[in-house]
Amino acid sequence: MKLIGIILLMMISMTIFSIIIDIYLLGFDLRYAIIDWFRPFFVTTFTEKIIFSLYPLLIIVQPIVFYYQKRKQNIKNGR
Repeated sequence: MKLIGIILLMMISMTIFSIIIDIYLLGFDLRYAIIDWFRPFFVTTFTEKIIFSLYPLLIIVQPIVFYYQKRKQNIKNGR
C-alpha cells in the first residue's frame, strides 16, 4: 500500500508541477496548460496509448493482488 501511495503522490505532484511551469514560465492559461500536458499522447499510436494506460494500472493492481493472495493463504493456514 505504501508503494501505491508513493506512486500516486509522485504522479500527482509531477502533473501539478508540469501545469504550473506551463502557466507561470510559458505564460499559458489553465486550459492551454492542460492541453499541453496531454499533447504528447496525441502523436502516439493506438498501441502506445494502450501501453501507457495499462502499465500504471499493472503497477497499482499487482501489489493489491499479492496482498489478497497472501491474506487468503494466511486465513487458510489459520494465522
